[in-house]
Parts: sequence; structure tokens; C-alpha cells
Amino acid sequence: MGWIRTAIVVFGAFSLTACIDFNAEERAEVREQMDVLKVRIGLAQSELTAARNKQSSIEGNISRSKRELVQYENKVRAVLQRHPEAVTAIVAGFGGAAVAIDANNEFSEEAESVAAGVALIAGLYALGNQEEVGYVAGVMSNADRDVKAMKSRITALESDLFTQRSVVAQKQSALVLATNQHQALTQRLMELQ
Repeated sequence: MGWIRTAIVVFGAFSLTACIDFNAEERAEVREQMDVLKVRIGLAQSELTAARNKQSSIEGNISRSKRELVQYENKVRAVLQRHPEAVTAIVAGFGGAAVAIDANNEFSEEAESVAAGVALIAGLYALGNQEEVGYVAGVMSNADRDVKAMKSRITALESDLFTQRSVVAQKQSALVLATNQHQALTQRLMELQ
């Protein structure tokens, strides 16, 4: 009878061992890590969506600003084309002064006579058409200032876009990393079953 008792004890020990889940604790830890990663994935998806939306907004602002610049330049060009004599007088006046200065930033004799002739013609037209020349000069001055400001805005937006593209790439990398970690834990959980 001693051997029966030993057999029952051994059989009971084996049965008890078969019922014990040696991986339960590790599975619980893996599930907990997976829950944390699900939250991280959700947050990463939200951040990536927000970053992409901001990038799209910046791209839209760049496109809109470029269109506005072209439209503005076309309007200015149209105004200048309606006043070719005034533009010529203004350009000739500035050009005459530039021609009069030689390489040493001194007036040469030939340049002085050319500049004097150009200035005389420009001045005569300007005197006879002061209002038109003043208007065109104002349009040209404002256009110069406005175009510089618009181009500066476009440059700033393009810089913002470069930065935002980097942010999008970082957010996308974070999402991929969290997703890959979650998949690895899913695989580990399957192995522990």
C-alpha cells in the first residue's frame, strides 16, 4: 500500500503542476504594456494628424500668397503699361544719374552730357505731367515695398513648412515605433499561450 500512496502523491503533484499557469504573470505584464502602447499609439495618431493638418495649412498659405503676389504684380504691370511715358521719364531720370557715375564713383565728362540730356527730357515730361509721374512713381514705390513684403512672407512660410515637414516625420516615426512595439508584444503574448 505504500506504493499506492506514493503513486497518488506523485500523480497529484503532476496534476497540480499541469494546472499551474507558469506564464500567467508574464502575460499580465505583456497585456499591461500593450494597453500603455495602445494609448501611446492613439496619441501618436492624433499628433500626426494635427501635424499633417498644420503642414497642409502652411502649404495652402504658400500657394495663396504666391497667387496673390502674381495677381498683384499683374495689376501693377497693367497700371505701368497704361502710363508708358511716365515710366520712361522716371526710369530715364534714375538711369541718367546712374550713367553719369563712372567706375570711380565720379562723374565723367561724356556721362555728364548724356545724363544731362536724359535728365532734361525726363524733367520736361515730368514737369508737363507732374500728376501722372507722381502717381506712377508712387505706384512703383508701393509696388517695390509690397512685393518685398510678400516675398518675405512667402520665404517665412517656406521656412515654416520645412520645419513642419520635420515635425511630421518625427510624429510618423513615433507612431511607427509604438505600432511595431505593440506588434512585438502581440507576438510575445501569442507565444505565451
